[in-house]
Amino acid sequence: MAIMAEGDLVMVATVSYLPDPEKPGQKYAGTHFDLFRIENGKIAEHWDSVAKSPAALHFDPNVEDRP
Repeated sequence: MAIMAEGDLVMVATVSYLPDPEKPGQKYAGTHFDLFRIENGKIAEHWDSVAKSPAALHFDPNVEDRP
């Protein structure tokens, strides 16, 4: 895991090894990040990356718990 901050932005980056949905029995290195904009000591905005899983491509984190 890596955490970087500059000004009002904070980024958390991770690497994980997950089953490859396109190649059963194999894994792929997946990277994920969360980027936050901090305002008055609280999270004001949040961005993140999209997973490789086809199920995640249709996932709306604003209304669903998980893909």
